[in-house]
Amino acid sequence: MLTPWIEQQPQDLYVLINTLSQPHLLPLFYQYAGDHAVPLFERAELVEHKQQGPWLLACSPLLQQHPELMAEFSAGGIFFTSGDDVNDISAHLQSLLLAIYEGEVVLFRYYDVRVLAPFLQSLIPMEQQNFLGPIHTMAMVHDNACISVSNPRVSSVNLARRGPWWRLTPAQLASQYQLKRHVYTLERQLWQQLHPLMCLQPDRSTIIESAIISATAQHMDEFDTPIWAAAQLGKGVNYPPDKIVQAMKLTQQEGLMLARWMETR
Repeated sequence: MLTPWIEQQPQDLYVLINTLSQPHLLPLFYQYAGDHAVPLFERAELVEHKQQGPWLLACSPLLQQHPELMAEFSAGGIFFTSGDDVNDISAHLQSLLLAIYEGEVVLFRYYDVRVLAPFLQSLIPMEQQNFLGPIHTMAMVHDNACISVSNPRVSSVNLARRGPWWRLTPAQLASQYQLKRHVYTLERQLWQQLHPLMCLQPDRSTIIESAIISATAQHMDEFDTPIWAAAQLGKGVNYPPDKIVQAMKLTQQEGLMLARWMETR
């Protein structure tokens, strides 16, 4: 679906992948001798989650040499063109990861197609230009349709920026968040990681939905929500915390947090 658009682009082509929903793409990129892979979570605030965060891949040479990979990367990747240096592009994309929403700094998951597609459509032209910055054109597949945008006023990267600068509004977020989709995504993740626990817990969907709602109300970090949900699932059936730690490959700090949540009644 994206192939005609990709083939028409004269500039260097990049793809932004979400490794949580596309964990196979980064190993595939390296397997076919791809280069210039940049983890956007390499900044200090997010470096602990580098492997789970988005990666920027320079894909022009790779797709030219291996066109059979087009379908793999276009399924959920965000493609764009830019004439800027890859370091400047990554600096701009990294500057968008933390945004200001109602006076608080939040993680902005724009690297997820399900978030970015409706978000771009909610922006007025000037906002869209500021968001795209050094990006000339961008395209992705969302709801079985190819969505593309062009930036008529490409701007250079503002390397002098310090701290979050993008401000999110309720109107921009209104069309993005769907609770049922979040429940479905998290439930799939937990089935993969905690299959025995999920089999033991008959009310898993209800518990996961409640966990997401309570995590949101507490302004919990996005990366802690699956652990919070696992704790709620495990408490109901007295599931051993160490098995959750092992299955989810949690750090020592995350394991202590899980144990504390499972002890709370």
